[in-house]
Amino acid sequence: TVLAYDAEKDIAILKADRKTDLALLSAGSANNLQKGEKVVAIGSPLGLINSVSTGVFSGYIDDKAGSVLQFTAAISHGSSGGALFNDVGEVIGITFASLTDGQNLNLAVPIDDVKAIYDNAESQDAMSIEAFYDTFEHTPPIPTYTVGYVLEHYKELEGQMIYLEGYVSSVSYWAYMVNSPEEV
Repeated sequence: TVLAYDAEKDIAILKADRKTDLALLSAGSANNLQKGEKVVAIGSPLGLINSVSTGVFSGYIDDKAGSVLQFTAAISHGSSGGALFNDVGEVIGITFASLTDGQNLNLAVPIDDVKAIYDNAESQDAMSIEAFYDTFEHTPPIPTYTVGYVLEHYKELEGQMIYLEGYVSSVSYWAYMVNSPEEV
């Protein structure tokens, strides 16, 4: 069941319908992080489950969804939704992006934002996963093109969000904003 969600932050709070033996992680806070503090990212890039990398907290960045954490622990495509830990093993963020124009410029939603979504769950109606997906049906589908097609029709597609057919991050399609033929 989806208890609550925030589409801008790309976070959903789920409730399992039955007991599991999964261990719970301890949630910390990202509010008092200092630049240079050690962080650990755990994710599943390219399908490599529970890959671990270390780095440091670099600072806060203002994003369209609010303030996000920047850190240097390496993450790759497929790591989105992974946990970012502080040096005492508390979750301080949920990883969601890596800026490919630089080296080790990685981003996470602060766990405090996730806690706030959970705390406000009572103000939203819980829904099934199917109903949750249906709430996004009004969004027009993103078209899928091959790299060759995009290169041939670059001018027509410039500035549009597309899925690029191929194999990226162990998935067969990748969302991509067409900016330049060189990037394609």
